[in-house]
Amino acid sequence: MSDELKTEQGTGQPEEPQDPKDQAREEQIQTEEAGGAIEEEIDKAAAQEARLTEQMMRLQADFENYKKRSLREKQDIAQYTMESFLKKLLPILDNLDRAQQSADTGNMDAYKQGVDMVFKQLLQVLQDEGLQTVQAEGAQFDPNFHHAVMAESSDDHQEDEVIGELQKGYQYKDKVIRPAMVKVCKK
Repeated sequence: MSDELKTEQGTGQPEEPQDPKDQAREEQIQTEEAGGAIEEEIDKAAAQEARLTEQMMRLQADFENYKKRSLREKQDIAQYTMESFLKKLLPILDNLDRAQQSADTGNMDAYKQGVDMVFKQLLQVLQDEGLQTVQAEGAQFDPNFHHAVMAESSDDHQEDEVIGELQKGYQYKDKVIRPAMVKVCKK
């Protein structure tokens, strides 16, 4: 190994040996500068955390308000839908009242005619709302639409054919709300 002089980086000048105190002071300055940068990063992170926490709390409050508003709107829709349906039933109620008045006078033909008119009117209102009768007599027994309460042997009908309807069944749109109570052919 040769005894070469160490040179300062980039200057070509010989590097002077540093005093240990100067070196310690320089390291302390570098540490303080690094510590200041770390503290600055911590402050930035804390500020960002505060902003994000506030934003999250606002979003949570907005969501709670949305849920309350949606529930209130659903309740209003249900209430006003029922009001509309009841308004459609009022003329039927009026006709029932008229039929009852005609029964009080003893005019049975007018009473029968009034009851028939009310029945047709009620059936029409319910059909307009989506109610349909379940087809029963003459149809093949289907447990989704029929409730068999009696079975009877018959040469005039096929096996599992509905041969009598004891109570009408109804469906609302596509859902059966009451199956038809029927008598079924069993051989």
